[in-house]
Amino acid sequence: MGELVNLLDLERQDRGIERLEQLLAEIPVQIEVLESDLQTKRSRLEAAQAAVAKAEKKRRSTESHIEANQGKAQKLNAQLMGIKTNREYKAALAEIEAFNKKNSDLETEVLLLFDQLDELEQERQIAATEFEGFAADAEQRISRRQEQAAVLEAEKRDAETSREKIAEALEPRLLKRYEKLRKKIGNHTIAQLVKGSICGGCNLNLRPQFAAEVRRGEKLHYCENCNRFLYRPESPDEADPETH
Repeated sequence: MGELVNLLDLERQDRGIERLEQLLAEIPVQIEVLESDLQTKRSRLEAAQAAVAKAEKKRRSTESHIEANQGKAQKLNAQLMGIKTNREYKAALAEIEAFNKKNSDLETEVLLLFDQLDELEQERQIAATEFEGFAADAEQRISRRQEQAAVLEAEKRDAETSREKIAEALEPRLLKRYEKLRKKIGNHTIAQLVKGSICGGCNLNLRPQFAAEVRRGEKLHYCENCNRFLYRPESPDEADPETH
């Protein structure tokens, strides 16, 4: 039956298009995952770089305070010989001692900052290596996904063109029924007759007389339960409800 052959070809084409659409829909998700992972590694590197910069800035600021305190202490030392009263002399010495104490604490802080900088720099190098390695791989994988999408789009256009030709060969009444059923249940509108009297689509038994008419294969029939197009398989014993 030419009508049945065309229907089978049409549904086969629709299933192929559906599969291509599924593959195309997966690609943006895959690219998004890669870009998200890349951004995570980029953020880690940027955070490590910012931490190093912050620690460096604090070290320079602390060293600048040390230099300023040293300058103030040296200036007071130079003024000691000119101080005339014991009280002023003791006050100057106390101030010098205070600057020296501040610098001692600041120098300890600088040493700790150097240790911290070593650790932060190690983290920055690890993050940089990880990002650079992943970035190169991610860019290649994204490029491949984009190339794959272009190929799939071309295949989909070709499949849609072929579908149009197959649909044009169908009787309008059959095409309308096919499209209406396809909209309702998807690309599973045609079913084999299984075990002589079972619809391979809904798996329900058909009336014996109706099943006999389907087996004769003289015209198209529709399942009385699910409205699928029904056809007689070449080997009823081997019929699979999920295939044509």
